[in-house]
Amino acid sequence: MSVFVLKSGASADEVLKGLGEVHSLSVGRRAWETLTYRDTFDWRLHRGGVTLTTSGAGRNTRLAATPPHGGTLRARAPKMPAFASEIPPGPLQEIVHLLAGTRRLLHKGKARWLTLPAAVLNEDEKTVARICFREGTALPADSGDPIEMPIRLEIIPIKGYTKEERSVRRFIRKNFDLEEEHRSEVAAVFAALGVHPGDYTSSFRLELDPTLSAIEASRRVHEKLFGSMLANQEGLLADWDMEFLHDFRVAIRRARSAASQLKDVFPPIAVEDLRRELRWLGRKTGPARDMDVYLFRIPGYRESLPEGADKDLEPLVRLLREKKKKELGMLRRCLRSARHRRLVKDWAVFIDGRKLGEDPGPEAHRPIAAVASERIWQAFEKVIRKGGDIGPQTPAKALHRLRLDCKKLRYLISFFRSLYPAEELDSITQELKSLQKHLGEFNDLQVQQEALRRFAEELMETKRGPPATLLAMGQLLGQLEAAQAGERAMFHQHFSQFARPANRKRFRALFGPRPSAPPDREEESA
Repeated sequence: MSVFVLKSGASADEVLKGLGEVHSLSVGRRAWETLTYRDTFDWRLHRGGVTLTTSGAGRNTRLAATPPHGGTLRARAPKMPAFASEIPPGPLQEIVHLLAGTRRLLHKGKARWLTLPAAVLNEDEKTVARICFREGTALPADSGDPIEMPIRLEIIPIKGYTKEERSVRRFIRKNFDLEEEHRSEVAAVFAALGVHPGDYTSSFRLELDPTLSAIEASRRVHEKLFGSMLANQEGLLADWDMEFLHDFRVAIRRARSAASQLKDVFPPIAVEDLRRELRWLGRKTGPARDMDVYLFRIPGYRESLPEGADKDLEPLVRLLREKKKKELGMLRRCLRSARHRRLVKDWAVFIDGRKLGEDPGPEAHRPIAAVASERIWQAFEKVIRKGGDIGPQTPAKALHRLRLDCKKLRYLISFFRSLYPAEELDSITQELKSLQKHLGEFNDLQVQQEALRRFAEELMETKRGPPATLLAMGQLLGQLEAAQAGERAMFHQHFSQFARPANRKRFRALFGPRPSAPPDREEESA
């Protein structure tokens, strides 16, 4: 499909009149439609090359998705879907669910279009090309003044009539003062509204100059994390989906790690104050996140139970939902408290640095490339040392601490990945991810068992759990214990893979201590 835009003052009628002088046309009726462009907060559909629009309301809700391979998928829904799971089954739901997962489909932009279709006919009155004029107005979310956009002229080819479509395209280019438009419709709407697709991602991305001072680079790391925390706060408070709280917590954990791993860069008192308050906020967010995770696991629990026993978990589901509501209420009060407002203000001052009023740490003015390499190498050696001490009888807490050490190492690498060759870094990062994954699964299985035991006790004490529910939970505990035993048995294989000589050599080449330069021969002889 070719797209042109009409310059200011030009109209669809003028183009149709000129085109009609040399081609036979069949002009359709003008029609209005208002489209809302939807995507997840982190732009998963956009990154997957899919545009999702909704129109209408209530039982007449219409959905359309344009996949990257072309064409349009359409569906109707009894109400505006908030999640992919609420879209009626079919190809459209499948592609949206594949990309969006459990994230909410948010309003990203809106436009009102006046559409005028027409068909170009040959001597036999057969349609050889289609054209469509779309006159649009972008509608700001804050109910501001509508923004007029240039009229779009779309030339849509018909299979088997490529020559005729090219003839129409050449005629329009030659006879009308039009500009070819390379932006998609949704891109034009977003540009008019000042919306920037991809402006948020949960991945940490930061470009740093290796000669930058450690304190300036660290401030930029904190600035990025501070922005991520604030960006997720609205969705967290509204409980749009569980990923807002997850990303909010990840930003806090990363910031705590950055403060502790680079503590010799900032003034010591400022570092300790920030770490203390971030620890407080992290603990406050934990219970609500736990409930999200347990509710997310319920479908998997149901599938693992014998046929018919899945319904026995309903009392547990009700308990978890009640707890989630309670914990979310407490978290909302926390995020609206004076202490949280003070943390936000103090963190901003910490990032700015000019108001701290203290001398920076001893590492502040060293090049970040040198400081980052030293910290990453130290964190790597710590993982190797602690992992090597774990044996068959080592308590589960030791594996949990190793998991946290791996996480700190991963955070450091992500903060400063722009300082190192991407291809080499990707290789070692995959090794670290694999080890983290298995340590995470081991720890998750431990946490799930402890939580299920607590919930079972609560259901018994409150007499809300019938025998069938407690029996089903007992079956789940048995499955979790067996799975954890399997992960424990596999630990040494996973760790040996990560700690093998070849991987250590790669870490040393990227981050290890550099050998000192040999002394000058003249100085040596002197």
